[in-house]
Amino acid sequence: MSNSDIGPSELGTKEYWELRYDQENINFKDIGDIGEIWFGEDSVEKMVNWVLSKTPTKSSSILDIGCGNGHLLLELASHNFTNLFGIDYSSNAIKLANDVAKSRGFDIISYHVADLFNDDLLQIVNDNDDSDNNSLQNFDFILDKGTFDAISLSLQQTSTNQLLCDIYPKKIRFLLNPNGYFLITSCNFTKDELIEKFNDEFDYFEHIKYPTFTFGGVTGQTISTVQNLMSISRGFVFRRGFHLSSGVSPLTGSLAFRQEFRLSPEFLSLAREFRLSPLTGFKSRLSPFSTMVPSNNQHKDPKQKAHSIIDSLPGNSLLTKTGYITVGTGLVALTISKELYVFNEETVVLLAFIGLIIPLYRVLRKPFNEWFEEQQKRVNSVLDQAQEDHKTAVKDRINNIGQVGDIVDITKALFEISKETAKLDAEAFELKQKAAVAAEIKAVLDSWVRYEASLREREQKELASYVIERVMAQLRDEKTQQEILNQSIQDVERIVSSKAA
Repeated sequence: MSNSDIGPSELGTKEYWELRYDQENINFKDIGDIGEIWFGEDSVEKMVNWVLSKTPTKSSSILDIGCGNGHLLLELASHNFTNLFGIDYSSNAIKLANDVAKSRGFDIISYHVADLFNDDLLQIVNDNDDSDNNSLQNFDFILDKGTFDAISLSLQQTSTNQLLCDIYPKKIRFLLNPNGYFLITSCNFTKDELIEKFNDEFDYFEHIKYPTFTFGGVTGQTISTVQNLMSISRGFVFRRGFHLSSGVSPLTGSLAFRQEFRLSPEFLSLAREFRLSPLTGFKSRLSPFSTMVPSNNQHKDPKQKAHSIIDSLPGNSLLTKTGYITVGTGLVALTISKELYVFNEETVVLLAFIGLIIPLYRVLRKPFNEWFEEQQKRVNSVLDQAQEDHKTAVKDRINNIGQVGDIVDITKALFEISKETAKLDAEAFELKQKAAVAAEIKAVLDSWVRYEASLREREQKELASYVIERVMAQLRDEKTQQEILNQSIQDVERIVSSKAA
């Protein structure tokens, strides 16, 4: 798709973006809304994941061209990237990006008001960067999320009469490191178109997959993303089924589509056939359907056909009907003569298409109505059967409930039993606790008796030892020994004298 195919738009003007971001600054201040997320959260997540997969370090320098509210850089900062830069030619956009970053605590992101085509971006970044990256020469990653789409909608030219979108690839290559990546996401261009526009400066590398859809027999995606590598020049692209233009609607934020219909040769041939000989065309093209539904108009009287056509016209009398026809014909002639409407090939195709739809509708109306009535009867029978089943189930439920009419008395009895059981369990537990306490007391008393017995045994042993020691000490005394000897002599003498007497 060339730029002439897209056409100019206010989305390609700086004034539009200044007014838009001025309003979004007001919204952020009032309600904390950061504004539109270009292409949605899903595209941001996919771009961030791709950058994460391609860099081994979080210190890689990353530049977001046309950063807007800075949401993409915020997501990269949340993954601990530390060398982040964002530029936008809208001062209101940079103000919003700075305010949003500060509110979320990401002061490491460096935002700058700069024009890619008129300013020295590297000089601006190096002069205004307060970090330790003052020696920055080029960027490891350059990201574009919709910026090239907006530039392509501008008719502004350089001093050499070149469109800005035509020199955009060279500007990007100048800012990119020899081994750096350029990642672009677009909604206005297909894969092949992006490759063609960037082929002189970059080579295709790979593409990110988005949800696909099919239109006109072609399957594609709603967004194209390209990664390119300078010098080694790599990139990726993915395609759609039809082209998109105008980006995001400024009022609703929804994607706007422009469909480029490409009619097949068979359809054009059919249109020409209707144009040259409508009746034979209908008969030849609709012959497969002619056997499906018998026609009731094959032998209809021409007068009846004429009357039926006249009756179908608006009005209550022949005069009013003729007036409607005359006024309608005059309006059509006036519209065509004043070129308010140009009768072109598209009109012929439209009339041929309408001429094809009308007989198809007449041919297929009866079998479709029959099929619809059959389906309606089948659905009604299913609903009736379901209703009967529901009635039967309700009746069975009522009968089952009637059979358990004594459930209240049974429940009360069971409740009384459960109370008695709980009471017995409590008494048993109390007795068990008392037995445990008695056993514990007995164990304490037994230990005390054993202690008293051992204490008395020890005292007896000590007393016996003391007595024995005293006796032995007295036996070792000579005086005691002499007394014992004298006593023994006296006892012997007494025994002898008693025997002699």
